Amino acid sequence: MADISIFMPKLLQYAPNCPETSAYDAIRSASIEFCERTRLWRYSMSLTFSTSGTVSFSSIPDAVVHDIEKARWNGNIELLPASIDEVDSIYGVDWRDDAVAGQPGYFTQQNEDEITLVPFEAGILNLNVWLKPNQSTETIPDFIASRYLDVIQAGALYMILTLQNQPFYNPELAVSFRNKFEDRLFKLSKQQVSGQQRARLRIKSSYI
Repeated sequence: MADISIFMPKLLQYAPNCPETSAYDAIRSASIEFCERTRLWRYSMSLTFSTSGTVSFSSIPDAVVHDIEKARWNGNIELLPASIDEVDSIYGVDWRDDAVAGQPGYFTQQNEDEITLVPFEAGILNLNVWLKPNQSTETIPDFIASRYLDVIQAGALYMILTLQNQPFYNPELAVSFRNKFEDRLFKLSKQQVSGQQRARLRIKSSYI
């Protein structure tokens, strides 16, 4: 992991005397937007389900889960993403208070950064996820820092140069950095964000 201070020299070149707090806030915001829109930061994790159908994501230093790419139960059974309303339509609303027993077929989220299996049985859930920095991060993955340093710098400079009542306020220059940022993100992005569980628009109901 690389320290986010590596972005500072160019920021201070265009915005001398920018308060350090403002600069770091801009770097974090640009890094978060970069990861949300490009989904380049992939990560694998395993969650153990023993007594409850709902488990919180494992703690990841300087990062949070942005989106779930794939979920496999006990290593080989791929689960389908579903919204709460979709699970309600399949199992009825009582599943929220009294877990349906059986081999999991779906995963959903009742709260952010938690995952719920329906039906529920004890076992291991393997997740492939996309990450993004958290709001207080001090580091960023080395591959992002080395390959996309200029992209994140452009996004951060746009934010800094639009801070009003500052000696470095420069909306015209800010637009050029914003255009560079948007252009690179457009080219790098593969798909639109659809929520952490990536729920499909519709699941064929199977009432039991």
